[in-house]
Amino acid sequence: MSCHDKILITFDPFMYLSLPLPSTATRSMTVTVFYGDVSSLPIPFTVTISKHGCCKDLYQALPIACCVGSDETLILAETYDHQIYRYLDGEDLLHSIKDDKCIVAYTLSRKQAEFPKLEICHRFLKNMNPGERKRDFLHPWLAI
Repeated sequence: MSCHDKILITFDPFMYLSLPLPSTATRSMTVTVFYGDVSSLPIPFTVTISKHGCCKDLYQALPIACCVGSDETLILAETYDHQIYRYLDGEDLLHSIKDDKCIVAYTLSRKQAEFPKLEICHRFLKNMNPGERKRDFLHPWLAI
């Protein structure tokens, strides 16, 4: 800024100007879908949903993306260390799921959804030393 042939360098009007940062109202989530009839390999699908929504929004968007039939239902789960950490209820808030978390979905017939479920984790046992922890790998499977 200049004033009567003098240059003022101590005043910067833009230094104190605060501007809001733009933020999006949506969020993209990638979910790996396992088909219950084992007809195809697990396929990752990316859906865009409201950032401030709940898992019910994910339960509504995902069947459209992965072509779930009307006689089928989805079970969503969050995995950690190649095991199912928790099942996601429709009321869980999406902001509780961090972007780096692995979300899986299992398609089941509506009748099968009522049965008890068996979680199958893959373990690597080759060349293990005594006392060494078994190493898990891949995504867990859900069997009825």
